[in-house]
Amino acid sequence: MDPLILEILVGVLILSSFGLAYMVSKTWRVTHVLLLNLVFLTGIVFWYMAARTLKIHDAWRGEYNKQTAMLKDLQQQNVKLVEGSEDDETLKRSLRQLQYELADLVSARGQVWRDIEKVTADPQSGQVTIDMSGKDHGLAEKTIVFLFESAPAAEGGDYLGEYQVSAVQGEKTVVFTPHLPLTPEQLARLAETKAPLSVYSTMPTDDPTLLAALDAQRQQAIIPDQATREQFAAADRPVRDYNALFHTFHAQRQILGDEKAKALSDIKRLQDADKRVVADAQYRTGELARLTEDLKGFQRDTQVVKTYLQQLVAEAKKTTSLLATSKAHSAQLAAAVTALQLENARAVNAQTGTEPAAE
Repeated sequence: MDPLILEILVGVLILSSFGLAYMVSKTWRVTHVLLLNLVFLTGIVFWYMAARTLKIHDAWRGEYNKQTAMLKDLQQQNVKLVEGSEDDETLKRSLRQLQYELADLVSARGQVWRDIEKVTADPQSGQVTIDMSGKDHGLAEKTIVFLFESAPAAEGGDYLGEYQVSAVQGEKTVVFTPHLPLTPEQLARLAETKAPLSVYSTMPTDDPTLLAALDAQRQQAIIPDQATREQFAAADRPVRDYNALFHTFHAQRQILGDEKAKALSDIKRLQDADKRVVADAQYRTGELARLTEDLKGFQRDTQVVKTYLQQLVAEAKKTTSLLATSKAHSAQLAAAVTALQLENARAVNAQTGTEPAAE
């Protein structure tokens, strides 16, 4: 019932009671009239209070039922959150499982020392000296850490590199040296480093949406190459292990550096060999000219020798002919001498009376 109608009805009943009391007051005593009117008014009040009590009871019962249903739903949701749900994909992993995963993530992230204000960086050697006063760092020599600027990436915060603790001076000052050689770009960025810095004991996990959320100018400042920038700025790209990725890049850079040095060495050797070949060609060209001149001289000498040989052959033929004639004349002279000797021998034998023995 509408509360306004109920109030009007109650008002009409009260006025009616006053009218009834006036009518009976002519025959009743005043005390009876007052008592009757008081009983009537008390009954009206009791009835009104009973109606309000029922209304309140109904309202609170409805609220109770509503809260009970909500509590039941919340208990069911709590059970799903704690133990997991087989129907809802978003609640498939239980709270315990998520707590274990969170613990694994926290354990994998390692220790972090943030907001380090006192920093000294040497852009020549890449050495960084940090004052870690008030921070229970517990860092020992040869510990590997990763240095970041504490400012968000959108505000210019950069990754400075992988460093190794080279010295711990007391409990405050820690000296870091690059564990992986820094490129000229990284050394230039180190010269412009702004405190505060953050020191991570392990490389933070990759966030694919980090680069995608930056503006184009900041993305270009971080990754100048457009193709690489588009690949890394994709929010749906796979998560990467940057620690392994940087080590792989360093190894590839070393290999490429060795190959470049080898190629430059080969180029220098080829250039030196080319110079030697050119010098040798020039020497051979000069030698060819000299040999050509010598050949012409040899050819002239050969012609002179041939001419002289022909003269010698002609002279030899003439001499041979003279020798043959002399030989024949000598043979004749020898035969004549032999005959003259025999004749003289006979004459001597005849004079002496002796004859040579018969042969």
